[in-house]
Amino acid sequence: MKRKIIPPKKLLKYKWGGTTFEWAEEAKEINAQIQDAQEENISKDKLKKEIEYGNMTQYWN
Repeated sequence: MKRKIIPPKKLLKYKWGGTTFEWAEEAKEINAQIQDAQEENISKDKLKKEIEYGNMTQYWN
């Protein structure tokens, strides 16, 4: 599997200073970028299986 390399200039950077809320938002954005990059590498069959499993009705005792 070939990895997609994202140039550092395109990645979000943490800023010094600010509030905890701003830091949390920056962390969410960085995690979203990482998740998007990982999702691009998932094969179509595996993605289809994950969607089917997520749509199944679960019965709990």
